[in-house]
Amino acid sequence: MRSVWRIVIIAALWVIPIAAVVVAVPLASQREEASVSVDPPAVVTVGSRSIDNATSVEVQVRHAEPVVATAPIGGTVTTLRAPGPVEVGDQLFSIDGVPVLAYLGYPLFRDLSYGDRGEDVAGLADFLVTLGLLDEHAADDRYGESVRAAVRALQDDLGVRVDGVFRAAYVTRMHPELDPTVTHLVEVGDVVDSGAAVLEGDRPVAAVTITSPEGAALTRLSGEPLVLRFRDVELDLPDARPTGVRAVDLAEELAELATRGDITGAGEMGASGSLPEGTIAYGGGVVALAEPVERGVVPASAVRTDAAGATCLVGADGVTIALSELTNGNELGTALVDRALAGTAVLRDGGSGEC
Repeated sequence: MRSVWRIVIIAALWVIPIAAVVVAVPLASQREEASVSVDPPAVVTVGSRSIDNATSVEVQVRHAEPVVATAPIGGTVTTLRAPGPVEVGDQLFSIDGVPVLAYLGYPLFRDLSYGDRGEDVAGLADFLVTLGLLDEHAADDRYGESVRAAVRALQDDLGVRVDGVFRAAYVTRMHPELDPTVTHLVEVGDVVDSGAAVLEGDRPVAAVTITSPEGAALTRLSGEPLVLRFRDVELDLPDARPTGVRAVDLAEELAELATRGDITGAGEMGASGSLPEGTIAYGGGVVALAEPVERGVVPASAVRTDAAGATCLVGADGVTIALSELTNGNELGTALVDRALAGTAVLRDGGSGEC
């Protein structure tokens, strides 16, 4: 009998410490958690948030075929202009001593003289106006006395026979536009045929496309003044789809930044795959609103929605505050509300009821 009691006593000595640990540890853990946990406040203040809708983008600049100046007649090349900016009326080269000028406008496909009429005459008149040789009020589709006098003045400037007959050999039509850089395709003394390429300009900008490699839609930014950022560089961007002069200007700005090393152009591959010939891609850009939108921000739990679908906040005094603006915040569990509510004290839990 004593042996049995001895066994019972020994077993109790083992079990009691284990039971104490099993009970004491959870209790201690609960006391520790209670000592550091803090109940969330019942009232919160509406914060403020500046929303610029920043989106990562890639900018692709597509270039058209280079502009080429061709010989209007066959003969020997006697002069070639130095590379540099080209404007309407600039002498580009000369054939057999006759200067050939840069021209934009309706094609001048024939020699023109007093009494001629047509769209080519109107194109010549506009050209003479650009050169400052003809008053714009005298420009029409008739080769009259005013046009003949202007042509005589032009011939005198060119150093050719002054007879009042405009010869198509005086100009070469640059299409679609003049370019700032000129490359010689022939040398002085070379004999060329009519229509042969003599000078070549840079490839003009055909289009500038801004896309988001992340697949984010840029349509929400359309029509708003924007900025295009590359690290510390910021460029004005009137629209997410630049066209016309702004597209050309943007392409030139990007090219200058690439030359300075501020941005890097992709090689043959863009974010969406291989690039077409004549296309340069610039990655690492961000498009954002030039003027960020200011909004209030609250925990999503503070927003009350009633049975009619109206939304509101409940002020710290219990009065409901109707919301005219409500969208999800950038962070999970937040909501963006009217900017004017920033600084207002509201209940963290909007609860249920009418708004």
